Amino acid sequence: MGMESVELVMAVEEAFGIAISDQDASTAKTAGDLRDLVLRALRDQGIQTDADQVWLKLKDIIVDQLGVSPHQVTPETDFIRDLGVD
Repeated sequence: MGMESVELVMAVEEAFGIAISDQDASTAKTAGDLRDLVLRALRDQGIQTDADQVWLKLKDIIVDQLGVSPHQVTPETDFIRDLGVD
């Protein structure tokens, strides 16, 4: 993972109060993959949350951290191919 990826994961962890292992983070190729990791980490902590609310918050974090337009971020958005994340 490059610096942008690491900073994004750190921002997500802080915003949601979770930890994502480096191994798990390296498997997140799309924004939807990252959403699924967040949902799983929250469930593992016994926190039940609305998937749509998680997505909206995660999308805001991605937009803010990567400086991309909100319309560029969908669950299918590939971090490397579509957003040029290192």
